[in-house]
Amino acid sequence: TLPPDVALALHRLVGAGDELSVAVRGLRELVEGHRGGMALVRDGAMGLAMVPVRRAFASLPRIVRDVAQATGTTVRLETDGEDVEIDKQVLDGVADALKHLVVNAVDHGCETPAARTAAGKPVEAVVRVTARGVAGTVVLEVADDGAGVDEQRVRDKAVGLGLLPLDTTLSGPPLLELLFTPAFSTATSVTETSGRGVGLDVVRDAVEELGGSVEVRSERGVGTSFVLVLPVTLGVLRCLLARVGQERYAVPVPGVVESLSLRDAEVHVLAGATVVVRHGVSIPLLDLGAALGLGRAPGESARSALVVRHGGSGSQVAWAVDRLEGERELVVKDLGDFLGRVPAVAGATIDGDGSVVCLLDLRELADRFLGATPALAPTVPTRTTRPAVPPARRPRVLVVEDSVGVRELERVILEGAGYQVDTAVDGLDGASRLREDPADLVLSDVEMPGMDGFALTRAIRRTKGWENVPVIIMTSRGEEHARQAGLEAGCSAYLLKTDFDQEQLVSTVRRLVGR
Repeated sequence: TLPPDVALALHRLVGAGDELSVAVRGLRELVEGHRGGMALVRDGAMGLAMVPVRRAFASLPRIVRDVAQATGTTVRLETDGEDVEIDKQVLDGVADALKHLVVNAVDHGCETPAARTAAGKPVEAVVRVTARGVAGTVVLEVADDGAGVDEQRVRDKAVGLGLLPLDTTLSGPPLLELLFTPAFSTATSVTETSGRGVGLDVVRDAVEELGGSVEVRSERGVGTSFVLVLPVTLGVLRCLLARVGQERYAVPVPGVVESLSLRDAEVHVLAGATVVVRHGVSIPLLDLGAALGLGRAPGESARSALVVRHGGSGSQVAWAVDRLEGERELVVKDLGDFLGRVPAVAGATIDGDGSVVCLLDLRELADRFLGATPALAPTVPTRTTRPAVPPARRPRVLVVEDSVGVRELERVILEGAGYQVDTAVDGLDGASRLREDPADLVLSDVEMPGMDGFALTRAIRRTKGWENVPVIIMTSRGEEHARQAGLEAGCSAYLLKTDFDQEQLVSTVRRLVGR
């Protein structure tokens, strides 16, 4: 048996543990209650900006009537889902695109009464406009029961514009994507409603500007439908979270065609470029980590991929990522005036652990990456081939910054300007990376753990082989004594984060690097 004093102490300890458990349980309930209250406040605030889609449907009957009269067709409009709610800004942004699609359905899709009778169809054509909510998005669909898209006419037009070779056999969805090419029209004559060069690219641009996507489906003799997937609100986006190295990025769900496991996919190397076969079509497979300049741990490999569209013709590209971490609704903010427009970054959000998660525009990143990678970009056969010219080496910039968000944004800005960028988390890490791979320029913060930016600058100036490397100090310390300390340490330029814009940064780098 235990001595009485020890037994009493144990009894009190057990009692204290029970009390602590009760307190923790109460605290958890309190937190959950506050979380529920915040969710109600958020939902209430979002509800104030929500409107029913019938606001955009109201003008459609007159549009159908007027276009039908002008084209000699008999058309009935059907609508469904008028009570589905969506952010007013989203609805206002897509209203003109919706009208355009309805005009297109009546003008291009619906046949004349004589043609419908000959095809064994009812004289009256039907254009159906519907709305429905699906997993944090609103899906708008404009469908007709007309003749469907004449694929041969699309092929002929594409060949005439130089978009396809003469012997093309392209068909189905890849061919229909060409309808979204600027100034692409299959109309045989110019009328009040068609053939004026105002095409479906305007629709796609409007939808993608809102963070949505649009696709076309058609069956000859049965009809055509356009499906628009839109975010319910601009403030909260449903996103896929992707892990690349040590970083996480968000990608809007409406912009993703599909996600896939690379372990189960058919992957090949064609002409030096990696492709993945999806639905019988080979599409480029690009490494998101490499495009963003992120390293991968030894032994690690990409396990998943996100398929997105790129280019005016809607071609597809797959981005390989380390892994996908599911879907979440995120409150996304723009980057504000501090950073302005950053290539391929549509905004950012703060994660639960306080880290910054950038919202990527994979479509724009694909356009930039493929545009700079001739081996992966679409090619047009030519009669002669010029000798290959080795590309000039891109100047290398080392970004030294302990803030993940600022570091990543500076890297994206400089890569968008054509520089090769490496990153370091503090001065000691920066010096180590310089020893491994010398840089043409160093962009450094000041206040960092371990070695600060001033100490790093002095170390660069004292090290043989580094003494002439330009150093830009980028800091929030605007005091004169801090600026003087930077100049005495040997910095080449002293920029303030509070006055910073990306054009100033890029022009300063170009001036110091000489290109």
